Amino acid sequence: MADGITPRPVPVARVAEVIVLSPRERGARPQGPGGAFPLSADRGTNEGAGAGGELRALHQGAQVISWRPDGNEPDVLFLSEAARFEPGRPVRGGVPICFPWFGPSRENPAWPQHGYARLREWRVESARADAHQARVVFFLPPSAGAAFGAPPLEARFEVVARAAASRSPASLALTLAVRNVGAERVAYEAALHTYLRVSDVAAARVRGLSGAAYLDKTEAMRQRRETAGALALTAETDRVYQGHTGDCALDDPGYGRTLVVAKQGSLSTVVWNPWETKAAAIPDLAPGEWRRFLCVETANVGEERVRLDPGATHRMRVALTSRPLED
Repeated sequence: MADGITPRPVPVARVAEVIVLSPRERGARPQGPGGAFPLSADRGTNEGAGAGGELRALHQGAQVISWRPDGNEPDVLFLSEAARFEPGRPVRGGVPICFPWFGPSRENPAWPQHGYARLREWRVESARADAHQARVVFFLPPSAGAAFGAPPLEARFEVVARAAASRSPASLALTLAVRNVGAERVAYEAALHTYLRVSDVAAARVRGLSGAAYLDKTEAMRQRRETAGALALTAETDRVYQGHTGDCALDDPGYGRTLVVAKQGSLSTVVWNPWETKAAAIPDLAPGEWRRFLCVETANVGEERVRLDPGATHRMRVALTSRPLED
């Protein structure tokens, strides 16, 4: 359904396994290889929806693709009807993990956009659900970058991604923990590229950015400062808010809700929507879908990339909550 209430079946046969967890499944335990909750292609991913909510994630990229805190509420996350579920291809929607660079690589522009983490299959360390919470932990080994001809990168990073959907209060917490396993200080960029589902992006408003400096990528990285108390998008928007550590709130009058984006360990906030013209050239975005999402991304990018000493770990976290829109 266009309103996102009915979960979209995912052709899981082409992208490893899909993990489906619901807090209502008291004491659920992994059934498949690697500690996963596998689903067959004919069952799709509809199972598990209900009053307890539902969390869906892919092995590839440790990517959460759906979170429904209530079975009767539209999904908090957007997933394109044209998303390509093919190994080694990015999946449009949910929360892709951009790592260890954001956008094109500084070291080699031929390497994949937004890094290799979202294109690799992660190992499931644990996946379980009880009456209060559904949670899954993924691990990306240091060798993950080798397939992309990036030997300088492969020995640097050990990465853990955690997703936990809680029932009361309803929240989705995503954590990216990166440890430097090399012998030298290293730097990396990272973003939790969160596609938030909206009823109409032109009617949505983003609060919490007023006064923040930002780089406008639609104007050759021109430096600006946010003056709006509530940001309203009217055209293609691609902004990197710098030194922004506070929460954002996305008001959606069409869905009658506010989505709160609260973060830790992040100095950058990215706001993105391609708008109509650019969206028409994106092959894995269906016609008109640009109206159905707004990306508010928790990040450390550009000059705010993370610098890690040997043996050190950095954690970046975002917590999403949904609440009724106040008049």
